[in-house]
Amino acid sequence: MSVTVPWTFVRHQAPNIVGMFGAGLRSALPRLGGGQVDTPSAPVTRRMGPFPSALIEAYAAWAGAPPDRYNGVLPPHFFSYWGLGLVSELTGRAPYNLLAAVNQGCRIETRVLMPADEPIQVRGRLTDVSDDGRRIRIASQLEAGTRSTPRAQEIEVVAAVPRRQPGPRRADRPSDPEPAFDTVGHWSAEASDGLNFALLTGDFNPLHTLTPVGRRTRYRSCILHGFGILARTYETIRNAGIDVAVFEARYVKPVPLPSADLAVQVASEPEADGRRAIRLIGVDGKLHLAGHLNETLTGASA
Repeated sequence: MSVTVPWTFVRHQAPNIVGMFGAGLRSALPRLGGGQVDTPSAPVTRRMGPFPSALIEAYAAWAGAPPDRYNGVLPPHFFSYWGLGLVSELTGRAPYNLLAAVNQGCRIETRVLMPADEPIQVRGRLTDVSDDGRRIRIASQLEAGTRSTPRAQEIEVVAAVPRRQPGPRRADRPSDPEPAFDTVGHWSAEASDGLNFALLTGDFNPLHTLTPVGRRTRYRSCILHGFGILARTYETIRNAGIDVAVFEARYVKPVPLPSADLAVQVASEPEADGRRAIRLIGVDGKLHLAGHLNETLTGASA
């Protein structure tokens, strides 16, 4: 699939560009008062939107959704646009240099799709900053809703800052038996998809958008944004007729640009708690994304 995003969308990205740049710059400067931060932090609230319909439609099309899936509502993973600035602000509160931070994964719980024609109210907080000796884990949580759909979504985003001199590896824990997987679909990433996703979300990190920078990395190319991997994997699962109420994803290996025929796989049978394992596999057999989904909300989340 090849979708070209118009450059005119960059006019919608100023808040995210400024937010990401500001958080990265502040984190790189020397700090006073030590290296501690209290979690969970005091909540931060923001009122956002409504967002341009052309941007929402282009974002959904890039992710692989059919034209009628999100008529009048926001895709569940559209927080990669509306939440980017706030997540950058929250992550930037951790006393570490975020220029080295990598996206580790996220969890999306969707109770109801938010209407696209209403402003959304977002409440965010920094929930965890912890060090295991090899990396610093920084987790943020967003709660979002509108007037007609309060508490529509809860989202957790996890970033990690690698240690320059990492400690010893933890002993591997015994792993659970691998479930049987069914391939439910494929998607491919074009060389231009890093720039396309940046124009849709405002994340212009040169690792995703500038070929000369990508060629100097060990991947020898730009890599696709983690949230872009998530969006296309999510929509491939939905295109297979599988409902998604909770989506948990952990990024294992980056997706180089371009990459063809990435296989989206879902466990044939759910686990005892109702979750179904998911994964994204390259043609070379490498694992790019792993996680779980729930088709319905249960218990306290319902």
